[in-house]
Amino acid sequence: MVRLGWTAHAIACAERHGAFLIVPKSLAPTWDIVHGSYGADLAFFNFLLDWIMNRYAISRARIGIAGFSDGASYALSVGLMNGDLFHDILAFSPGFVRPLSRAGQPRVYVAHGKDDTILPVDCGRRIAQRFANEGLDTQYHEFAGGHLVPQPIVEEAMQRFVS
Repeated sequence: MVRLGWTAHAIACAERHGAFLIVPKSLAPTWDIVHGSYGADLAFFNFLLDWIMNRYAISRARIGIAGFSDGASYALSVGLMNGDLFHDILAFSPGFVRPLSRAGQPRVYVAHGKDDTILPVDCGRRIAQRFANEGLDTQYHEFAGGHLVPQPIVEEAMQRFVS
């Protein structure tokens, strides 16, 4: 099982395939939106995104955003707000999604552990079903396990992203 190392594995996979994966990290112990509204995290993310896009020629078909737990919720929210930029959103064990607006039609991959005691599996199920109902290209994978990111799940998500 991969806990903290999933990001390095996913980024390395993206690099091998000539893709660009952004895995944002909150500035505080958790994300600003978890405390009720967007703030410093979104401002920093937008700064970073502008910086990256002004320095690198990246095809939309090769750029994605990913996260785990509240980071997955943030990736979904920010990814949907920037869906005209992100081709794929990879969300591992998300709990919610709260975009300020929507743009584009990104593909969405959601995975969630059946035995997750932090963010119950129903969170992932509801999110994936919502996106499928809205017509987004959505793939959902439920796996045996808790609040973690197993390496085979990272592999599956990354295979979809780079294909």
